[in-house]
Amino acid sequence: MAEEDFWEGDAEYGTMEGAVWNPLGPGYESLFSVLRYATMAILGFVAYSIYGYYNNGGKARKGMGMFGDESYLEGGGDSAIQSDADFQTYDVDNQDPNFTGPTATLSCIPFDCPCGRISAATAIDPSNGFLYVYGGETETDLLRGLSVYDSQNVRWSDVEVVSANPGQRSQAQMVVVEDLLVLYGGICNPQERGDCVDPAMYIFHIESKQWLQVDCASAALEAANATSGDGENKGEVEGEGGEQSSALTVARKLQPPARCGHSMSLWRNHTVVVFGGYSEDGYYGDTWSFDLMQLSDEQKEEKERKKASGEDTGAKEDERVQWKQIHNAAQSHTPPPRGHHGAVVMGDELIVIGGEDETGASALVAPGEIEILDIPSQMWRVTATTGEGPEICPGMHCHQMADTGKAMVISGENAGVFNKLYMLDLTPPSPTWSNVRVDWRGDWTMIPGIRTHHNSAVDCIGGSILIFGGESSTGMMHDMLLALDVAKIMELPELATEEEPVIEETKNEFSGPSALRKKAH
Repeated sequence: MAEEDFWEGDAEYGTMEGAVWNPLGPGYESLFSVLRYATMAILGFVAYSIYGYYNNGGKARKGMGMFGDESYLEGGGDSAIQSDADFQTYDVDNQDPNFTGPTATLSCIPFDCPCGRISAATAIDPSNGFLYVYGGETETDLLRGLSVYDSQNVRWSDVEVVSANPGQRSQAQMVVVEDLLVLYGGICNPQERGDCVDPAMYIFHIESKQWLQVDCASAALEAANATSGDGENKGEVEGEGGEQSSALTVARKLQPPARCGHSMSLWRNHTVVVFGGYSEDGYYGDTWSFDLMQLSDEQKEEKERKKASGEDTGAKEDERVQWKQIHNAAQSHTPPPRGHHGAVVMGDELIVIGGEDETGASALVAPGEIEILDIPSQMWRVTATTGEGPEICPGMHCHQMADTGKAMVISGENAGVFNKLYMLDLTPPSPTWSNVRVDWRGDWTMIPGIRTHHNSAVDCIGGSILIFGGESSTGMMHDMLLALDVAKIMELPELATEEEPVIEETKNEFSGPSALRKKAH
């Protein structure tokens, strides 16, 4: 270039006296500008990456994706301790800086997770904070098997069982009752179970690692067939009157119809409450309960004692292990049938939010209203709420916030970093909604974004909600575990300051809030 030529900004080739001839022809000036800015962007990114690499102690991350709105680590992570620079708190939502409402902090725990999936059954053991995950589905298959996440040692493992497991299934529900896992419902493999939706309940004894199948209807039919002595199929075909009809009637009273997409909550520590769901026969709006004390040795011994002493133990069918349907009391609201709703037990009440009916409609009650069942009186009611609540949709999750009288709702709305969170305060005088701010604690490349078809469970001792699986807006299935720290919302005491731990370079030392609180105890 001649001495008087220049190239500054987006100016064209020229001299101090005016424009000169461009040997590459017209239109190439804009092409050069694009190439120049692209080169500057690439060099800037390389410089930023080198800076970040050395600023984080020379540790690179695995599996980084840089393009699109799903930019985060999928199953990556270091094999060494994360530096403080890796785990900072960011407000990715761009919310009001003067926000004074409740805040929950979201973290990612991507280490050695099971394969990505949707619609798995999850439950947390409140005694130790362990998260159990059963089944789910991928793009091509239904999954079987039980996995457990040890929150204290930050370790996933497959549970080795000594008996047959419930088989492949998705959209089931699971709760922990003392030392038992209770699994009910779900879509199954017909080649394994004979039905697309399984009516049986399964109980896993954590200590002995054995599964037990509880199929009340089959047991009733088998008992009727044995009594009649007329063959294997006696009582399986409904007829008018006679023993066949009686056996079927008893069987239907002993357990709910098979279903998936339902909710299952724990009431008074040992009774599970199931509401809604659907099957190939349609959608359900019924409510059933099952008292696990029926299976206890103490209750069996009490029945034997009453029999021996000649005391009245009730009708014969009432002595069987059975579900009990919670019928709607007179003048009570009748909840519309639905599936994929959110439900939580608070005291003696079951709160139901969202879901969809057979037509796909989610507006099952008026805007701003929720449905509440008083379990002892079997009375449903519709209650108006105040404040700004979530947009009602299927796939909502509800969790009790310890003994605060509040419930956390994970909605289907996008909050940037994750699904939008809401708090429902059920203390008098009326239920009130409020927004919950989501702060991200971690590397920005691991931000999960909104997800659907995930499942979650609450740890009231550790003060966290663990979220596993789900599907992104692009259809990718997540294999990472998210921890939502809600200890302050639960009004748990602050953790005592611990001494600086000894650094072990070959071990992950990411400790979620649950692990820290277990150590404090």
